[in-house]
Amino acid sequence: MAANSNKKNAIVSILEDLTHLQIDTIIKKGMTAANPPDRIEELLFRLHARYVCKLKNIIVDNDFDFSFKVAECLRFSDLLLQLKSLQTYMDDHNIWMEDTDYMVFLRMISFCQFIESLGLREEYKIKGDPKISVFTVLLSTYDTFTLKGPVDPKELTKLKRSYDLGIEKIVMQTRIGIGGDIVSRIEEDFANKPHQLIVDIHDKHTKLSIDYWNSLINTAVKIVGDIFKSKS
Repeated sequence: MAANSNKKNAIVSILEDLTHLQIDTIIKKGMTAANPPDRIEELLFRLHARYVCKLKNIIVDNDFDFSFKVAECLRFSDLLLQLKSLQTYMDDHNIWMEDTDYMVFLRMISFCQFIESLGLREEYKIKGDPKISVFTVLLSTYDTFTLKGPVDPKELTKLKRSYDLGIEKIVMQTRIGIGGDIVSRIEEDFANKPHQLIVDIHDKHTKLSIDYWNSLINTAVKIVGDIFKSKS
C-alpha cells in the first residue's frame, strides 16, 4: 500500500514539474564558475552562512534598532527564529525594509521553513543522533555529521537551486504553464534601466528551456503511450 502511495506521489510530482517552466535571471556579485558543494551538509552550512550575513546587513543597512548576534545563529532553527522576530519587530514599530531586501528576506524565511519541514522526516535526521535533524543540527560541524538519507532527487534539485540563488536578487523571471499562460516579472530598478545584454541572455535561456521542456513532454507522452499500447 505504501509502495503504491509513493509511486502515485512520484507521478504527481513529475507531472507538476512538466506542467510549469520557470526561468530566473540573477545578477550575482563576485560570480565564479564553482559548482555547489557535493555534500548536502556542506551546501547547507554555506547557504546558512550567507543568509546570516545577509540578515546582519539588512539590519544595519535599514537602521533597525534590532538586537542580532551572529554567534547565536548557528542553526536553521536559530535563523528562522531571528527572521520571525525581525518581522514582529517591523510590525510592532510599523516600519519597512527596502523592497529588494524584503524579497530576499521572504526567500530566507521560506527556505528555513522548507528545512524545518524536511527535519520532520527520518531521512533528514542525523546519523547516530535521531533527536537532531537538519533543522536543529549545529551547521559548523558539517564535516562531522551525515544525514541519514537518501535525499529525494527533487528536493536535492531545490536545495541546489536555493544555493545558486543565494542572497542575490532576481532581475527577470519568466514562468510558463503548459496551458499557454505566461507570467513575466522584471525587478523595478532593472526595468527603469535595463541592460540589453542581460535581456538577450534571458530571452535566449527562455527559448532553450522551452525547447528542452518540449522534448521532455514529448518523451513523457511517448512513454505513457507505449505503456497503454502494451496493456491493450
